[in-house]
Order: sequence, then structure tokens, then C-alpha cells
Amino acid sequence: MKVLLVDDHQLIRDAMMHYINSSTKMELVAAESIDDGLKKVKEHGGFSCVLADLRMPGVSGAFDLKPLVDANSPNPTMLFSGAATYIDVYAARRAGVAGLVRKSMSAKQVVEIVATVVKNPDDLPHDVAFGSSLQRPTGVPSQLGDEDWVILEMLARGARNSEIAQALGVKRVRIENRLRKIYRYIGVPNRLGAANYVNGLV
Repeated sequence: MKVLLVDDHQLIRDAMMHYINSSTKMELVAAESIDDGLKKVKEHGGFSCVLADLRMPGVSGAFDLKPLVDANSPNPTMLFSGAATYIDVYAARRAGVAGLVRKSMSAKQVVEIVATVVKNPDDLPHDVAFGSSLQRPTGVPSQLGDEDWVILEMLARGARNSEIAQALGVKRVRIENRLRKIYRYIGVPNRLGAANYVNGLV
């Protein structure tokens, strides 16, 4: 089983490579950026699983992992992060990422999860399935879907419509149209009202 780890931190790459290549039957290949990862996928003809960091050169949001996901398809790509937010998880899922492996896990746990995912990618363990990470605050109207809540969270953080669209891999006009409906659902007149609404929930 051959696994690709894409992470810009040398320490993490070295530690994971030492453990996996010396203590397991897996073979780990490391890349330091998404471009390097794409090159490795092309060179090796795909991997049983890809673990991809979120904060690294060439990745401004989780949706930027889509080229890597597509290149290694149909084999799974997993988000490998210690700081993934609801927004990151949602965007990663839209990009086709299979699930979330947290960096707080031990190397042994990571290996066990990767082996499980590779064996049965359609039945992910609960602790790495995105569903367990997509928990919205109580009080959010049922009319608001996951995308709507992500839009609201990003708006509350000061993101422009174009930035929200880029993060979600959609056109800006979609964000503008959704915002008009969202304002009606939550009973506010504008962006400031929406930001205050979000800040009152989280």
C-alpha cells in the first residue's frame, strides 16, 4: 500500500515517514506543496490514499485541494489537519475529499485509519467522516443549508462575496443570490445584520 503525504512542515513529513516506512508495511511518499503532490501522483501513477494538509503553499482554502483529489481519483484523498474549521470541512467535502484525519492523532492511529479507509472507502470511521465535523450551532433556521451557514460564517469573518465564492468553488452570483434569501430567512436587512446574527450564535 502506497500513501502520499502532502504537508509543508518538514518535521511532520520526517516523523510520519520514519514511523510508516520503518514500522509498517505501508510505503509513504512525501510532498511539500500541492504542486509537488500533483507531480508525485503523476510520477507514481496514483496512491492508495493521499493525506493533504490544509495550510500550505498553493492552498488558500480546502477547495484548492480538488486538483489533487481528481488526480488521485478514484482512490481517496483525506484532509490532514489540526486546525480545520466548519468552513474548511464543507469546502473539502465539495472538493471530493473523503474525510478528515486530525494531526492530534498518533502516527499509529493515522496508519490504522488509512488502512481502514483504503479497505472500505464507502464506510468511513465516525471520527474521520465529515458528518461528525459538520455540527451547526443550535438555533440556526432549518431553511439554511450547509452552504448557507458557511456563507454566513465567512461573511461574519469579513470575507467578500468573491472570496466566499472562491473558497466554495462557485460563482459570485450564486453567493449574491443565496445572501438575499438568507437575509430573509434570518430576518436581517444587510451584511452587518447577518454578521451580528452569526456572532450571537457562536
